[in-house]
Amino acid sequence: MRKTVYLIVGLLLAIPLMLPACAKTAPTPPPTPTQIVTKFNVSYGAAPAAGWKWGVAELTTGADERTTSTARHGFAWIFYVVRGSTEVGIAGEKKVVSAGDAVLVPAQQDHTHRYPPQSQVLIFRPADRPFGDFHQGNRLWESDASLALNAGQNYSTRIREYTLAPGVANLTAEGQWGYVLEGTLTLREGGTATTHQAGKVFALTSNASQVLNNEGPTPVRFIAVGLH
Repeated sequence: MRKTVYLIVGLLLAIPLMLPACAKTAPTPPPTPTQIVTKFNVSYGAAPAAGWKWGVAELTTGADERTTSTARHGFAWIFYVVRGSTEVGIAGEKKVVSAGDAVLVPAQQDHTHRYPPQSQVLIFRPADRPFGDFHQGNRLWESDASLALNAGQNYSTRIREYTLAPGVANLTAEGQWGYVLEGTLTLREGGTATTHQAGKVFALTSNASQVLNNEGPTPVRFIAVGLH
């Protein structure tokens, strides 16, 4: 009887050693410090002699959807979906744009919009004249001075999404402005630090002393928008 008990105990102790290596818990890989994804890169046209400035607005919906009747405007507008979706009708065709994607509505083109409930859309464009009603959105930001562009040269609008793991510091981002999607971004320039939380627009410059940091405990996501 005693020998049988010893045998059973020995088998139980040996079971962990007999398990295959794949049954052991694999270590969690460290997060990627920085991820950069190009979300949009579309031709916008030739810069005028007067230069361009950026104008950025935001349109949000609550429990009810929002629609706009057929409209036409003198400039091309870009719509980037932060949350939810938007439906754009152009030339009889309707396109649904989901969160993280963008669409350009050409100038002098009849179009319609539908914004479903619980949606958030950024509306922006470069232009050489006042922005008026910002395509019926709420004004968020306008650049102070004309962009450093060559008159008559064709430019494309590019949107890149950046994801910064906690502790990432001294990052530079290409573009003229950015928008924080998630977390709190710290911008340091010339010894001065400013913080920008989700839902805020911040200016980007070509100054080498301007760096972006994630000094918090959670990831930071933002988009950088610019002409190139």
